[in-house]
Amino acid sequence: MQKSIKDHAVLSGIFNKDESRVDWHDETLWFVRKKRDQAVQSIPEWEQLREYGSQIKNHSLSNLDQYLIEFEKKAKTNGINIHWAEDAKEHNEIIAEIIRKNNIKHVVKSKSMLTEECNLNSYLAAQGVEVVDTDLGEYIVQLTHIAAPFPPNVKKQLLLVKNSYYYTLHIYK
Repeated sequence: MQKSIKDHAVLSGIFNKDESRVDWHDETLWFVRKKRDQAVQSIPEWEQLREYGSQIKNHSLSNLDQYLIEFEKKAKTNGINIHWAEDAKEHNEIIAEIIRKNNIKHVVKSKSMLTEECNLNSYLAAQGVEVVDTDLGEYIVQLTHIAAPFPPNVKKQLLLVKNSYYYTLHIYK
């Protein structure tokens, strides 16, 4: 299934036609910005902490190869199998082999940028595996990290998702 790519200007024009949505977006954006500014002002050493964070990020990225090897060693000692792939093709082949070995015909997985970039779903479909993507993990994260006002009707939707999630966990435990 090929997704159509829409021009940002076209999509912005469509978005901007919905005045109530634009108003909600602007209010939410400024609400979040105000909260951030208040937090920054309440921490005298904010700029120094920000610089430390930047240094940690740069160090981690510069030494990522060593950290990944260290992670692999620790994961293996905890009984976790690690698979390395050079590219999307190898990534998909590794997953397909695991699925084949376990005689799996149906997969429910969380959406991820990696699997989208690797076209995993279409690859597995060609192998005869039915794939269902879910945003459940993202919804759960959102439920626990609410930082902005909700747009209309979202509270009800989140409650339904939350209830559905707990119901599903109870059934499949």
